[in-house]
Amino acid sequence: MNQSSSTIIHLLEVQKTSFKWFLEKGLIEVLDSFSPISKQKFMLLAKEYKLKQPKYTVDEAKRREYSYAMKLYVPARLKKSKTGEIKILKFFLGKIPLMSERGTFVINGVERVVVNQIVRSPGVYFEWKKDVKKFFCYTATLISNRGGWLKFLVDYTEIVWLSIDKTNELPAHALLNAMGIDNNEILDNLTNAEYFKNTIIEGGKYSKKEALISINKLFKPGDAVSMQRSQKLLYSRFFNPKKYDLGKVGRYKLNKKLGLNIAENITVLTPEDILAIIDALIDIRFNRSKVDDIDHLANRRIRSIGELLQNQIWLALNRLERITRAKMKKKKKKILSIISKINKIKKQQLLYLKLKKIKKILSIISKNNKTKNQQKPKKLKKEANKILSMISKKNKTKTQRKPKKLKNLKTQKIDQINKTDNVGTKPLTFLNRYIHPKPIVNAIKDFFCLNQLSQFMNQTNPLAELAHKRRLTVLGPGGLSRDRTNFLVRDIHPSYYGRICPIETPEGKNAGLVGSLAAYARINSLGFIETPFYKVKKGFVINRNIPIYLKADEEEQFKIAPGDIFLDKKGKIFGEIIPARYNQEFITTTANNIDYIAISPIQIFSIATALIPFLEHDDGNRALMGSNMQRQALPLIFPERPLVGTGLESKVARDSCMVVINKVAGQVSFVSSEKICIKNSFENEIIYELKKYQRSNQETCINQRPIVWVGEKVIPGQVIADGPATEGGELALGQNLLAAYMPWEGYNFEDAIVISERLIYDDVCTSVHIEKFEIETRETKLGSEKITREIPNESEYTLRNLDEKGIICIGAWVEPGDILVGKLTPKDEFENVPIQKLIKAIFGLKLSNVRDTSLRMPKGEKGRVVDIQVFNKKQNLDSQSIPISNTSTVVCVYVAQKRKIRIGDKLSGRHGNKGIVSKILPRQDMPYLPDGTPIDIILNPLGVPSRMNVGQVFECLLAWAGENLGLRFRLVPFDEKYGLEASKSLVYERLIQAKVFSNKNWLFNNHHRGKTILFDGRTGECFDYPVTVGKAYILKLVHLVDDKMHARSIGPYSLVTQQPLKGKAQQGGQRLGEMEVWALEAFGAAYTLEELLTIKSDDIQGRNEALNCIVKGQAIPRAGIPESFKVLIRELQALCLDIGVYKTEKEENEDEKIIDKEVDLMNNPNSMDTTTSATNNNNNNHLHNSNTVELYPPLRPNYEII
Repeated sequence: MNQSSSTIIHLLEVQKTSFKWFLEKGLIEVLDSFSPISKQKFMLLAKEYKLKQPKYTVDEAKRREYSYAMKLYVPARLKKSKTGEIKILKFFLGKIPLMSERGTFVINGVERVVVNQIVRSPGVYFEWKKDVKKFFCYTATLISNRGGWLKFLVDYTEIVWLSIDKTNELPAHALLNAMGIDNNEILDNLTNAEYFKNTIIEGGKYSKKEALISINKLFKPGDAVSMQRSQKLLYSRFFNPKKYDLGKVGRYKLNKKLGLNIAENITVLTPEDILAIIDALIDIRFNRSKVDDIDHLANRRIRSIGELLQNQIWLALNRLERITRAKMKKKKKKILSIISKINKIKKQQLLYLKLKKIKKILSIISKNNKTKNQQKPKKLKKEANKILSMISKKNKTKTQRKPKKLKNLKTQKIDQINKTDNVGTKPLTFLNRYIHPKPIVNAIKDFFCLNQLSQFMNQTNPLAELAHKRRLTVLGPGGLSRDRTNFLVRDIHPSYYGRICPIETPEGKNAGLVGSLAAYARINSLGFIETPFYKVKKGFVINRNIPIYLKADEEEQFKIAPGDIFLDKKGKIFGEIIPARYNQEFITTTANNIDYIAISPIQIFSIATALIPFLEHDDGNRALMGSNMQRQALPLIFPERPLVGTGLESKVARDSCMVVINKVAGQVSFVSSEKICIKNSFENEIIYELKKYQRSNQETCINQRPIVWVGEKVIPGQVIADGPATEGGELALGQNLLAAYMPWEGYNFEDAIVISERLIYDDVCTSVHIEKFEIETRETKLGSEKITREIPNESEYTLRNLDEKGIICIGAWVEPGDILVGKLTPKDEFENVPIQKLIKAIFGLKLSNVRDTSLRMPKGEKGRVVDIQVFNKKQNLDSQSIPISNTSTVVCVYVAQKRKIRIGDKLSGRHGNKGIVSKILPRQDMPYLPDGTPIDIILNPLGVPSRMNVGQVFECLLAWAGENLGLRFRLVPFDEKYGLEASKSLVYERLIQAKVFSNKNWLFNNHHRGKTILFDGRTGECFDYPVTVGKAYILKLVHLVDDKMHARSIGPYSLVTQQPLKGKAQQGGQRLGEMEVWALEAFGAAYTLEELLTIKSDDIQGRNEALNCIVKGQAIPRAGIPESFKVLIRELQALCLDIGVYKTEKEENEDEKIIDKEVDLMNNPNSMDTTTSATNNNNNNHLHNSNTVELYPPLRPNYEII
């Protein structure tokens, strides 16, 4: 092994680093872009944002079904428009879920994981291919991070065309002309100017105006075009950072590929970009140089949680900005209308005052000149009165009432305008009125609850949880669609080496689309995957403590040796001819030509795949199954570390955060099952709380056990408590069982497994499962529901386990039908059934006005109550202090069930060797070794050679040797560097050592190496041939028979096919496939087969008649014809085949003679079975009143037979 597992970076670094970047940089970047109004009046101070501590801890949030989130407060700078006064105020922008220490998010009490997405990187990509006319076509596609795509094309016309977002093509120089660059300037800045002259000549010369209008017509054909509109369109398309953004990654890729030197903060399109792209495209036209491979990891990048969340908040802020501007625009119109009304009223008021003043002056003049001249003032006064009356008639309603209304407007409307304009009076009201956090809250909620990348965390075991957080997918928003992906996307690419695991991927429709990050890989700041190598100089490996990380495009320039090359103590590469990788090809070279060497043979695999010992001896498909099935292994009560591992077990256990790791040096002062106390050198006591019997997402048990004792000295980083599926700080997914590869009376035929009763009695393969049952009290129209022990019509024996509040006691054993929480709901009198009404009428008894709606144990479930939680929306209440009547009270009951291994459960190894338990034998009947030790598990030997997973045999024998030597082995795959058949030599060598060490001569025999003589437990006789016996590491998988099997007597049917629904949750039926039909045919069970294919399936009339007869106690009639058979006949008839189904009936003709009549069963469905049709018709009313038919009424065919 070149390097230990300590060189692997923290396995959760992908998630934690990305979220840390989001909090430190990503959130500030997106908040800086938010500006609903002029930044001189309003500006967010993004760098000074504050996050408030979450209300609850992670465990408390899970228990209360809350989200573990923190409130985001951002300060804003507000400036008065009149006075210029500046105020700094904080306002609320929503809640952001906080990542826990384990890299998860708690949303509504459920732990979720945001998986990493692989997307096409922004940049320019060149390719050439033959078109329909078999001419060569050269294209350059410019992909942006946000905004449209530009496509440059050179075809047989020798013109460089441009297409924007798949619109009609346009000569490429038109876009440059629209930017204000003339043709002479274009040619001066192009290397291939002579070739591009043809584009300018053939494509036509454009002025700036003509170019803008032609681009506008591409997007808005038929619209009225103006110069100003065209300029705005061009700016918004390519030069507005909010509409078009290459991003830092796009700018980096363009600069690198085109040899540009543009600043990384310029993320919009520039003329230099377009000119460089045209030049590079013309070069490819003449040279036909290497084109870009879109599946290469140099052209694909990872979008982790930080970037995904940043994009979501960016969209929300853009939406909020649009809403804010719309509100402010609407308010501005309203204000302007109010001002215009006020100005109008002011004019009318001034006119009114002037006329009043004239009238007053005239009255004074008339008084003064009354005696002197009586006729003239009278005439003047008459004329003034006439003018006043005319004005007052014209403006009667306006002039007389407006002064009062004007006063109201001044006090009300103008004040509102001032408040809106001068923010200093009530700034928070201004913020709350226009900037509301609802769009941000909804966007974050939708992302974590509805987005395809936010997934319900797989918590079956620590490995499953860890692998889920390191998962990569091409699906999701902005990614590929599962239905449109070709084989090239799913296939393994050479650039995956050390970056994406070539083995671990799902089986089925997601194969190749969902992968896993390699063990040593990391993601750089731009989102590209890097993998580490050691530098090699003149055949010597230098700086082995400092690995160098390379991107996919960088490593192609160097000759890189694999990690299984043998090195001497000085670090010199051993051997004359060394295999290496160079430019995506395998070559051989000398040690002096090697530039880098891989740091480990398991560098190319994911964590789950790297846990498989002797991986090189397994077929790829079986290794895939093995890595997937390790994630399905259930945590056992007594987990056991594998005798043969790969050395990554402790790394996985520690980084999964399922074990408790000590943080300080000191001495253990107190140990119990619930906490560990450690005193440091300053006599301070550090307390570590242990998780006890908590429920995981997959209903497995999370339980931590201390592995240190009082007085023991501990150091920082030491594991002090084991978690689920761990032992001694190492991953322990299964058990080391004594296995024999031999047939046993056909019970292990076709991957079936025979096991010993020891696995049941000693709880070797026993797991604990915790289920949650929940009930809530609500307020109804008739009153509030209440939790109580006083349940009518229930005996004291039934209520024996309930406390005085009506909640079951912790520690009680519950079985199907037992009451967990007693609850009564008020009911109306009309809800009483007829029998109750009759009793009330005869005896005059008062009927109960409540209905029993207690929480009961569902059928098929049983176990022991381990925890009870009672709380409401406002405060947490203990089960002892809960009031009898309390609305919105939630009671959660956790029931633990111990499940032993049983027939039908699924077991597997780590090499894709899986099977179902078919027989459990007593210990005395199992085959036994010469020393009397009985075998634990019998596997089928025929499953090994055909599946080509021989690694299980090597593991089995080496573990057997380790068991007898008292050793455990850590092996790294690809051990051929130590010699040919190194694995085989190692196993035989260790078996010989074990034979000598244990004095068991039968342990190894040169005549049949690796095989042992076995004796039949029933007869005591020796088997004819030696058998391969060893210690196999066996996992109990989550596919338990208790969760799969169920019984159905009646149940729902599919609306279309009229066959029973599938699934235990739908009370559905089991699928009867062709192999099951063969089995029934082989046993000659014709009537059973007929029943299963007809009335138990989709014979609608037959099942209704059978129900009739069961209700009336009659014999069930012979079944009819199933619907599926009729469909088959109709399909054959649709193929123009004259085929039908007939039967003969006896009937009298006109001469009273009995003749045979042929009846077409397809056209006369009622004639299929006439034995019970008469009796059925008489009792239809009775059937419609029965409870069974109300639940599952007789269904009609969904088509009419013509």
